[in-house]
Amino acid sequence: MERVLGIRPRLDSWDDFFLLIFKIQEKLVFVFDEFQNFSRVNPELFSKFQRYW
Repeated sequence: MERVLGIRPRLDSWDDFFLLIFKIQEKLVFVFDEFQNFSRVNPELFSKFQRYW
């Protein structure tokens, strides 16, 4: 994010991340490799993502 957007935000949670990316005005593509495995790390992640989307 720092290289592309020129910012280095403090991200303490997925909520922080989603709030940040969904308020960016530029058109960007974020790629999540192995997205299906995120549920093992945090089962709430998919519902959080859906809420922000």
